[in-house]
Amino acid sequence: MEPIKAVSLVDQVVDRVRDHIVENGLGAGDFLPSAQELGAIFGVSRGVVREALTQLEAVGIVDIANGRRPIVHRLEPNAMARAFDHGLATRQVTFRHIGTFRRTVECEAAVLAASERTDAHLCRLDVAIEGLRGSLQNPKQFLVTDFELHAAIAQASGNPLYAITTEALTMSIKSMIYDGLCSITSLAEWKQILKTHEGIVQAIRNRDAIKARKMMTRHFDEALNRAALY
Repeated sequence: MEPIKAVSLVDQVVDRVRDHIVENGLGAGDFLPSAQELGAIFGVSRGVVREALTQLEAVGIVDIANGRRPIVHRLEPNAMARAFDHGLATRQVTFRHIGTFRRTVECEAAVLAASERTDAHLCRLDVAIEGLRGSLQNPKQFLVTDFELHAAIAQASGNPLYAITTEALTMSIKSMIYDGLCSITSLAEWKQILKTHEGIVQAIRNRDAIKARKMMTRHFDEALNRAALY
């Protein structure tokens, strides 16, 4: 049997702050008591509370800044993207690993979007498609508009985790996608990419989940093949 490990005061405060958030029904953007007030509540020094808050900020639970009380952190993609970037930098994962994982996430997002999308989502998708049509053979502009289209699909899924994960994954492999677009040498290939995107949007418009998955899978297969060739 392993010996019982002593729990530091900082670790105890970390747990108590998380409990405080839950027990008081705090949501993203809500203020917590100040470090001084938390110290009085928990019976510990302000230094212990500050260290606990620093740990909580590092894992995306709270946001802290000089001159104001800590607030409950809002879910966003940056922390997840940093984890993916770390994996790439330390060779724990490859661009292709992230690309194939993104395919899985976005295929499911497209399936959900086909049933959950609203007219407002369709308007956003139509604007993105028009943007793609106007940026053929312009990798930089096409990339920006392509990200907007994928973000709109993720939003249309109705599940905020798809939107956050999609953005984080996109941030991590942006350079790979751009290099793949720069490797395209023919207008015919650009038009094929556009046609696939149009097929995804049309399937979502028709609430055809099977077709949405098929077209999104085709899109990622084409993109991953371009990355491999590059």
